[in-house]
Formats: sequence, C-alpha cells, structure tokens
Amino acid sequence: TEALENGATVIILEKNEMIGGNTARAGGTLNAPDPERQSKMNPPVEDSVELFIKNTLEAGDFKADPELVKVLCSHALEARHWLTEHGTKWTEMVYQTIGGLWPRSLDEKDKIAYNGFVAPLAKRVAELGGKVVLNCKAEKLVANNDGRISGVEAIDTKNGQAYKFTAKKAVILATGGYAASAELVKKYNGLSGLPTSNAPTSTGDGINMGVAAGAALEGMQYVQIHPHGNPVTGGLQSHFAGVIKNSIYVNKNGKRFVEESGRRDVISNATIEQPGQIMYSIFDSEGGFYAGVKALPDAELKNLTSKGYLFVGDSLEDLAKKAGIDPEGLKATVARYNELVAAGKDTDFEKDEVELPIGKAPFYCVPLSPTLHHTMGGLKVDAKSHVLKADGTVIPGLYAAGEVTGGLHGGNRLGGNAVADFVVFGRIAGQEAANF
Repeated sequence: TEALENGATVIILEKNEMIGGNTARAGGTLNAPDPERQSKMNPPVEDSVELFIKNTLEAGDFKADPELVKVLCSHALEARHWLTEHGTKWTEMVYQTIGGLWPRSLDEKDKIAYNGFVAPLAKRVAELGGKVVLNCKAEKLVANNDGRISGVEAIDTKNGQAYKFTAKKAVILATGGYAASAELVKKYNGLSGLPTSNAPTSTGDGINMGVAAGAALEGMQYVQIHPHGNPVTGGLQSHFAGVIKNSIYVNKNGKRFVEESGRRDVISNATIEQPGQIMYSIFDSEGGFYAGVKALPDAELKNLTSKGYLFVGDSLEDLAKKAGIDPEGLKATVARYNELVAAGKDTDFEKDEVELPIGKAPFYCVPLSPTLHHTMGGLKVDAKSHVLKADGTVIPGLYAAGEVTGGLHGGNRLGGNAVADFVVFGRIAGQEAANF
C-alpha cells in the first residue's frame, strides 16, 4: 500500500489461495505509547517512547538491534494512526497483553486480523491499481549483472506453470517466518514435535530466497513459543483466554505455578514442566475477559465447549470436574488468590496487577499449551529495510519487512510488537522501494 501511495506500480505474489498470510491469524494487537488513551485509564498510565524502547530491549535480553528497536518504538503510534486512516477500527480499552510487560496494547475491534488489517489494505491496493496474483509462489530472486535484484522466478501452485516477474525498481520480501517448517525449526532451534499457531504457508520461503541471493541472517536461533496455544490444534486461544489481571493459570492439580503477566517464554517454559504440558486459565463471569467469552456468538460458544476448548461451570468444583482439574486444589488456589486481591498485592507470584476476585458464577476454564508462534530470526536488515550482506553492505533493490527479518526482537518478542513491526517497517520498505 505504501509503495503504491508513493507512486510505484506494484504486483503482489501470494502463494496461498487468499491474501493475508500469517497476518490473517494474528491476534490483532498493536503496542504503542498513546498518551491520549492512556491518560484516560483508571488509574492513568504514564508511558513514553523511551520506556517502550527500554521494555523491548529488556524483553529481548538486549540481543536486539537498538537502531531497529528505536525505529519501531518511535513510529508505532504513527503506524496505528495510519491503519486507522486506512480503515482499521479499534477497541477503546488499552491493556497489557500477555508478554507485553506494559499497558500499551490496543486491539483491532473484531479481534479478526484479516478484517481489521488485511481487508482494508487490500481494498486500498485495488483502488490504486495494484495487482495481486494468487496461488503464485516466489522461488528465486533474479539479479542484474550489476547485482541489483530485478525480479523473481515463481511457480503457479495449481498447475506448476513457471513465471518470471521483472521489477522496474525493486523487490520487497514480506513472506513471514518459518514456524511451519519443521525442517528449518529443527535446523536453527533444535525443536521438534511442537504444534504451531502459524499459517501452514509460513515455511521460510523469503529467508531461503534471500540467503540464496547473498543475504546475511540474524538471530535465527531465537523462536518464540506462545503459552496460549490450543492443546489439540496449536492455534491461538488468547482472544477468549481471559484478562491477565483477573485470571489465574493453574495446572492439573489446581495450583498456580507462574506469574501470569510475565514473559511468554517464561510462561511457556513453566507450562512445559507441568503435568501434560497443559495449563488452565481460570476466570469468572465478571472480570475474566475483555472481548473474550461474552463477545462469542452462541453458536461458537457451543462449538468450543463441545470440543473441550472451553469449560463452563456453575461452581469451581463443577468447573474443575469438567476440565479434569483437581477440585480441592482449585478451590484452595482461588481462595488464596482472592485473599491476595483483597490485600491488593500478589505476594505469591508478584503478578503486576490484581484487580477483581474470582467469585461470580458461572466460572470459565480455557486449557492452554505452548505452541510455536513467532520466529525472531531472519534476513539481516537496516533501519531503512534494506537487506544486507554478511559484510554489512546493501543488496541493491532488495527490501524486507515483518517476520522474514531478524534483529528487531532479540531473544524474545513482546506481545503486541509484531503488528507494529510489519506496519512500521512495511511502510518504510514501501517508501524506500518506490523511491529507489
């Protein structure tokens, strides 16, 4: 969209039958310091770009590129406003998403990223004359004699027909990560057997093409495991798994075992140590969710409960029996948690915020398991989204943005930073490529 708005002629190659890639599966959360909204919270939240930078660097164990982090954090609010101008609608409540470490997260209104991000931008692309080619997998970058990337070789995934697309200016790689490639996950992270929340198309195509064209890699050893995976499908269940400050995570014995507002990797690793590698988010009918269970249509609610993805009980004992949790353990844990809420401080696990007790029926339980969610490593880029060689020089005519790149998130990505990432650096890549 940004390239078109800067006067470029654009052809988008999409290997799937529909546009959107992994973004269509995103949680729809974008982090940004937003004084106008945060000042209206109760109590008001003081935030800044500097604090956002600090949080992001600390969360990534100081393994991120500080220059990339500065660009992200400085332009995140601008990215949110840009999305709004292009048709995205937002919820009103700023909150702290899981792994976000600060209440600066805002959700796309419907919590359906395709509707909130992909569809409005696709509409704008069509209005500006951009062409989208579906079922077309890019396989190789083409370079001129002078080394400039001048196009791609691709293949029709339906009939195997080969094509070559020539670029007058440049090529942008926005192909996502590699969490759906068991081969690459094992090669770079040594992991096997975990499900993924990602689209099956997230197989590292852009990374492989970039490397073949001489690009350097950055941070490939870092992969994020999200604790909010569906134990059966691996898909994310964050949208109805409860609000952190009004929910608790327990194991099969009904015991809390981790600080609920902590980093995603910490919660995931702690869950892996629990019986069955499963945790259960427990909340009540008053404070346990923001857009979650109450926003679910009756048909979907019935579908979730019938599949065992969500349990509802008239009492904690009833809930525990349905979910397969020890009833006495759960009742004791909730009683203790309510004592901590009354005292105003979680002295057991030091959760950042405790607000409401868990006491109003009906009660809810969402089973959760770790799932491969985000690959932090990828092609090495600079602050202008140029793809770099190992010696730090630019590959002319080649740009990259989003999860296909590495260096921004370090060893751990903050929840809510991925949408900001692909919008901020996607816009930069579009501007730079159009003006190349």
